[in-house]
Amino acid sequence: MTNAQVLRSATDSAAEWMEIKAGKVKAGYHADLVILNKNPLENISHTRSIYGVISQGKYYNQTTLNSMLQKVKEANNMSRRVSIDRYL
Repeated sequence: MTNAQVLRSATDSAAEWMEIKAGKVKAGYHADLVILNKNPLENISHTRSIYGVISQGKYYNQTTLNSMLQKVKEANNMSRRVSIDRYL
């Protein structure tokens, strides 16, 4: 598959399969989207170069995203410790 086909299957085609109106950025649509630093059509690994995210009309910059990710990691680690402690 080309990079364009991979991106389409992960967005527009996936939304179509799930029967939801998503996967398109268009005037009048409410978009949740990822803003990238680099073009994923050139290299699919550029999908990891996230600049920011727009979700439910709110913009999240890289600093906020990193903070959110750290909190999720900490919660997961805490959950694992609680689960392990239960069996000790």
